[in-house]
Amino acid sequence: MACFTSPVELLLAEITNAIIASTASRPIPGIGIPMLIAPTAALIATILDPQQRAPLAYIGGTLGVMIGADLIRLMNASGEHRPV
Repeated sequence: MACFTSPVELLLAEITNAIIASTASRPIPGIGIPMLIAPTAALIATILDPQQRAPLAYIGGTLGVMIGADLIRLMNASGEHRPV
């Protein structure tokens, strides 16, 4: 079965998950950024496209966390002198 999710739905899922991940994640020294986004990614995917919720949750959740919790936090921490 092919994924027929529209690019607009994918972008909405990624942006929404990135916003949630960036607001909910906090860096812990020595550990990193603990984050559990799977339930919210599944909920967002079910709201956007119930027929294609599995691929939409996977794509949106994965890219959303990488963008929101990793890249945005990395850009904010670039002024701080911490090892990455």
